[in-house]
Amino acid sequence: MDKKTIEKLIDTALAQLDFSYAPYSGFNVGAALLAKNQAVYTGCNIENAAYTPKNNEDGTIRPVELTMDGVGALKKVKSDKKIKIDTVYASSIEVPLKIEPMKDPTCLRTEYFVPSFAVDGANGSRWMSAAEDSINPWIVADLGTVKKVRRSEIYFVRPTAGHAYVIEASIDGKVWQEFAVHQDRKMCSPHTDVLNKRFRYLRIKILKGVPGIWEWNIY
Repeated sequence: MDKKTIEKLIDTALAQLDFSYAPYSGFNVGAALLAKNQAVYTGCNIENAAYTPKNNEDGTIRPVELTMDGVGALKKVKSDKKIKIDTVYASSIEVPLKIEPMKDPTCLRTEYFVPSFAVDGANGSRWMSAAEDSINPWIVADLGTVKKVRRSEIYFVRPTAGHAYVIEASIDGKVWQEFAVHQDRKMCSPHTDVLNKRFRYLRIKILKGVPGIWEWNIY
């Protein structure tokens, strides 16, 4: 295999990291496989907590209905209560992505990237800013009323590439204060910031890294 082909496969595999979702391990994987017929097959890892599969009387596994909600956690764990977000809006939205089927034409689907996907609690959806929105794209969470915000957890798209960002907060949506400033790119997931202040609006400005968020949890 020549060097040019290898470099192209590496670039293709790295591009698949945009579709990876690994909130539990924090280890994102992208892959590209070159077949004998020169076709390139791609893939990535998408993690999800799941119950033990249930069986039918004949021993076959019962099919699971696929949704963006997943099938739940392995067990109940004690955790802080999330603040319900009233409205979410962003500086821009990436255009819908049509995903062509490999073989079965009925598998054609389109992925959307609206801001509400960043706070929907589903690990199959994400917000992405538009490609041309390259100067500090942002997303705002409106809590509806002034509430005490203890902390923020951000699951960025492709965390292995690292992110730098700023969290700003406001009571009226007009005057903003910086409460978490991360100028240096950091590789982790989630990015956690403690605020312990009362606000109605929170805004994330992405300074470096892939401009997208799988999930944003506010407590």
